Amino acid sequence: FPENIRVSHPKGGFMLWLQLPKSVDSLVLYKQALRAGITLSPGYLFSPSQRFKNFIRLNAGTWNEEIARAIIRLGDLTKVIANKNPAKR
Repeated sequence: FPENIRVSHPKGGFMLWLQLPKSVDSLVLYKQALRAGITLSPGYLFSPSQRFKNFIRLNAGTWNEEIARAIIRLGDLTKVIANKNPAKR
């Protein structure tokens, strides 16, 4: 992932809330991740005003090598999108 992301520290549950650079549109990331076999919830789902355009929610109930590879791939996809529009960071 790009260096300037923020991650929630949940006290329980199976979800992480990630704030990505402003240059990353979570809907664009969602579509690219889906093509790579990765699902996530784009921030658009959580605000009718597009307040969370650059946020994503990740859910996982277990950790394994497949999930670790998916997280690495998701980070790579995020970097590519962030680098396409560095002025908005």
